[in-house]
Amino acid sequence: MSIIFNYFILLVFLLLPATITAASVDIKDIHYPLDVPFYLVDSLKDNDEKSALYMYLIESYTEQNLIDRSFQLIDSLPKSSLILTKPLYKSLFLTYYYHNSANDTIVLIDTLSNKLKPYILEACFIYSLEQLNIEDSITFFKSLESPIIKSRLANLLVDYFVTQNDVKNAYLYHDMIELPAEKEKSLATLAILFTQSGDIIKINKALTEITNETHRHSLLINVVTTLIDKNEQKTALNFLDQLKKSPVYEKALTYVIKNMITNNNFEDAISYAQTLNTDFYKHEVLISLGQGFAKAGNIIAINELLTSIESEDVLYQFIQDVSLILASNNFIEESFSLTKKLPNSLAFDHYQNLIKACDINSDMHFLLLSIKQINDYKIVNHTLATYAIQSALNNKHEQAIYIIKSITDLSTKDICVLTILENGQSLDLYTTYQPHLTEVVITSYIQYLTINLSGTISKQAVLDFTRQNVNPKLLSKENQLIYHIELGILFAINAEDNTNYFKKAIKQAKSANKLIRHLKQDVDLLTLSSYIHLESLLNRPKYALKILQKHKKYYHDTDILYLLGQIKDKDKKATTLLQSFAKDFQK
Repeated sequence: MSIIFNYFILLVFLLLPATITAASVDIKDIHYPLDVPFYLVDSLKDNDEKSALYMYLIESYTEQNLIDRSFQLIDSLPKSSLILTKPLYKSLFLTYYYHNSANDTIVLIDTLSNKLKPYILEACFIYSLEQLNIEDSITFFKSLESPIIKSRLANLLVDYFVTQNDVKNAYLYHDMIELPAEKEKSLATLAILFTQSGDIIKINKALTEITNETHRHSLLINVVTTLIDKNEQKTALNFLDQLKKSPVYEKALTYVIKNMITNNNFEDAISYAQTLNTDFYKHEVLISLGQGFAKAGNIIAINELLTSIESEDVLYQFIQDVSLILASNNFIEESFSLTKKLPNSLAFDHYQNLIKACDINSDMHFLLLSIKQINDYKIVNHTLATYAIQSALNNKHEQAIYIIKSITDLSTKDICVLTILENGQSLDLYTTYQPHLTEVVITSYIQYLTINLSGTISKQAVLDFTRQNVNPKLLSKENQLIYHIELGILFAINAEDNTNYFKKAIKQAKSANKLIRHLKQDVDLLTLSSYIHLESLLNRPKYALKILQKHKKYYHDTDILYLLGQIKDKDKKATTLLQSFAKDFQK
């Protein structure tokens, strides 16, 4: 079953093994499961491994509101790891902000030194702006004192408000900029507003005010591209002439040429393209021409362009981009024919993209025939799977089932059916695809539902579904384990609405514990992680720890340390066992 669920496992589990020999804090300080990796982290020899674990600890402590522990960890950094101080503080505060308000975050930031405050405020500002939480961005902005940083961040706010066509706020933050260089940069951005309003006088005035050549070029590019987007090509070309001797001229010209192609003005596009000198822009325009001809269905022109391409990389990019356009315009045969020119290393992924680009209502039998003519067995199966998934996503389930029957690789078929179920917004699909449900798909689907509980399907509905549709007696021991764990989790998270469910969750945890102890092979990391989650929900950390103790021989030390960090011990029930665990690791 692990073949299907590999993508669920966090990258942190893939860290290389390390020899653990020393401690950064006294063993008596270990009270929480997270304290064990804290105790051992400085002993890791690999710097990347150590950095990753530090980040994990900071985020985990902060998520669990153990802020004092987070600060303690950073304060106890050895000299060899002091370079991590600022990144760790950044991780701490971004995690804290994710779970709390901007104002609460600022209160915590105020406890930092004056040296760190601006750095953290800027990081929180940028993160909130990336999340388009503008109110929070402004809150962080107002807390800054440094005119240098404020000027830089005010410029980012100008950029944002220009994209929103919010003239008032764009000018408001432009006026707050104190640094001349940032002021000019901001003025170049404001030119977009001038252009949109057709205020050529203001544009020319801005051009006279900007002394920095880079910012002047930026302004002109903004003007040219905005005018082109408004289909004011003649005026755009007049401003483009002012860039002729600049290093960004061909960049702006390329944008103009692409617009000509979009408007099917191929004659002028080719004429201007011939004036380009830089290979990068030549190739970019060449591909754009190919896409334009593909939209028009001009296969002869596409083939002529193909013969003119000398670079292999450009050729392959041309084929991929153009064939996608052909497919989306229902030139199926032509798009597949073009794709055959790709090496298999590129064709594998591209055929999947090609299927996604095709009209889902196109002739299924013709498309199936085209797929089956691909000369690679693996590509055929994966492309069929993609086609089935696309059909299902468009509620064409009969078509999807018909296609699934053509998939000959069992593993690919399982992944296909599982993906369809996972992407469905209803549990009813389970019945629709019943004939194609293997044991692997069933248990993996239950695991997926439990991990990804959302508002679309209620927690109770998932619980009822699991109890009604899965008979554990018909499952292998490994899948019985998954069933008991996931059912236990579902009982536990529904227990607040039904007190009897907590007892049922305990029963499932005991069944899972028994199976883990008697399995003769190691348990995959996802299943082990889910079991730890179950015992944490039930506040039974000792059981989780004992299973980890039993299984640690199968995994790298760092894997175990990350798993330890997932255990929740609300009442410090396992302090003695944790300290013993840490000592054992040192040996």
